[in-house]
Amino acid sequence: MRHQGDLNTLMNCATVRGSVVISQYTGDVAALIGIRAIDGNLVVESNFNMKQLLLPDVQQITGELSLRNNTQIKEVDTGRLRSVSRFIAEVNPSLVKVGFPSGLRYVDYLRVTDSMLKGIDGLNMEQAGEIEFSANRYLTAVKLDHLQSMNGRLLITDNAPDSSFSARRLGSIAGNVTMTQLATIALPSLTTLGTGLHLHQGSMRELVMDNLTSLAETLSIYANPELESLSFQSLETIGGALLITDNPKLQQVTAFPNLKSVSGSVEVTGGPLQEIQLNNLQDVAGAVKIITSSKAACREGELIGFSKKVVKGKFECK
Repeated sequence: MRHQGDLNTLMNCATVRGSVVISQYTGDVAALIGIRAIDGNLVVESNFNMKQLLLPDVQQITGELSLRNNTQIKEVDTGRLRSVSRFIAEVNPSLVKVGFPSGLRYVDYLRVTDSMLKGIDGLNMEQAGEIEFSANRYLTAVKLDHLQSMNGRLLITDNAPDSSFSARRLGSIAGNVTMTQLATIALPSLTTLGTGLHLHQGSMRELVMDNLTSLAETLSIYANPELESLSFQSLETIGGALLITDNPKLQQVTAFPNLKSVSGSVEVTGGPLQEIQLNNLQDVAGAVKIITSSKAACREGELIGFSKKVVKGKFECK
C-alpha cells in the first residue's frame, strides 16, 4: 500500500485477516483507523517520506509488526497495542518516539536497532523469547521490570554511553546474555542462565548478581574501566569458562565464595589485583591463568589459599 486512500479501504474492518504491507508510501502520515486486530503481519518498510505511523485502535497483531528502513519516520503511535508476536524496528535513523501506553503484555521477539529512541515505555510482558536493543545511540535506559522469564537471548549493546538496564523480576534466561556500555545493571532476581553472560566496555562501578546460582556456559567480564567490585554470592557452577580481564580498577576478586566447579578455564588478568579468592573451587576442567601487576595475589607461582590439584589443565600465577 502506497497511499492513505489504500489504507482507508480497511477502515470498516475491525479485524484484518492477512498481512498489510506499507512500502514506498507517498505521504507524511500513514493511519490505520478503526482496525482493532490484524490476523497476520503489519510490515512498514522502505518508506522515505513517511514521518508518522498511526495505529490508534490496534490492540492485537498475531504476527509481526516490523518497521524497517524508514529513513524519515519519527513517531509510531501504538496507543492501544497489547499483544504482538514479534516487534521489529531496525534502521529507522530518525525514530524518536515509540511507546505502549496501554501496556504491551505479550511479545515473543523484540528487536530495536539503529534509532534515535531515548526509551520505550509500557513494556509490561512477563515472558518473552528474544530481546535486543542495539545501536540506539540516544537510548539511555531499558526497563523490563515486569519480565519474569526468557526462553531466548538478551542483547543490550552499543546504545548510549552510561546507559542503564533494569529487569528486577527476571528469574531465568535460557539464551545468551551480552551487555555493553552500561553504567548500571539491575538483575536482582536472576537465578539461572541457560548459556553465557558477557559484560564488557561498561562504566559500572559495581556488579551484583547475588541470586545467580548457575551458568550453563561462559561468564566473561572484561574491559570495564570503572569496575571496582563484583558480587556473585550464590554462584556454584559455571558450565564454560570464567574470564575476568582488563578491568583496571578491580583490585579484589572475592565475589565467588560458593563457586565449586568451572567446566572450562579460569582467567583473571589485568590490573592491580591485590586479592583473588577461589578457595572453594573443587574442579576446574581447563587451565587457570592469573596475571596481575601486583605481587600480593601470587607467591612463588602459587595462588594464595588455592589448591592446584583441582585444575585439570595448566596452572599459571604471576
